[in-house]
Amino acid sequence: MLVTSDPLLWETLLRYPLAERRGVAPRELIDFIARHHAVTGKAAVARPARPDAALDQDLDAALAGLPGAVLRHLAPCLLGVFVMEGTGASAVSSVVAGPEGELIGAFVAIDAGAFADVTANGWFERRENMPFEAADGLRLEARIADAAGDDRVAALQFVLLHEFGHVLAAIKALAPMWWRPGPGAPSYPLLDLCWQAAPDGRFTPRAGHDFSLRGELVYYGAPRLSLLDAEAAYAALGRTGFPTVYAATSVHEDIADSFAGYVHVRLMGRPLEHRLLRDGVPASTAASYWRSPHGEARAALFDAMLEAPPY
Repeated sequence: MLVTSDPLLWETLLRYPLAERRGVAPRELIDFIARHHAVTGKAAVARPARPDAALDQDLDAALAGLPGAVLRHLAPCLLGVFVMEGTGASAVSSVVAGPEGELIGAFVAIDAGAFADVTANGWFERRENMPFEAADGLRLEARIADAAGDDRVAALQFVLLHEFGHVLAAIKALAPMWWRPGPGAPSYPLLDLCWQAAPDGRFTPRAGHDFSLRGELVYYGAPRLSLLDAEAAYAALGRTGFPTVYAATSVHEDIADSFAGYVHVRLMGRPLEHRLLRDGVPASTAASYWRSPHGEARAALFDAMLEAPPY
């Protein structure tokens, strides 16, 4: 949580149309990310960056191309989509509060360096391979765009949808507050499909939704698994209610990647596929989560959320 010394600066942003809440990351946001890196030991150096004209245009197109129902729910709470470098990921998000702890809204920071030269499938495949070291003869393919739409705009849209999942989870209390550990709401319907809360507030997978390799999945860090483990990991994932391997890593990534996949597949009609190739021949293909019973159940909850008036 970013506790601001200047609430008016952030509150003013909410008066602008949603499409205009963009630009270079404010100094206070960059300092916040830098402090987070210092605490977590990340080597990334948070710094300001001004998007070039092409990236600026692609961000405009990415936001404008999202479903209206999503944008309506973001309008009351999204302070802005800001550009910087050294986030330590493709993008990050968090909430902003005033000096007394009152919640003002949430922001998303896009890392310009991560989107210098990417396509949608190239970015997604790189993310999905993060937990696995390379292995001879094996390749994990991942796809979120058809050939005609395999561009940076589509990559930015999926990243934004993931971060918007974090934003809406925080504002609508869809998940425990990551900045305030401990027991929260007695029930989180979107999480109750796969997770259960312990008395100390920690969440663990429900019976049937855990698998032996889940604890070894590491993103944005040194991988603990090999592509030799990928087939077993995806086979196990298919028996759970998690939509992606990334979603299985925590309750917060579950909400965010579920929201991204729901909007991307169910509302925008785009692909989300994985397959493992052995010597160029498909060895296994992950089933389509959003056509499974688990996917249908989760989609119904998101449908109800987006149909409700914005908070």
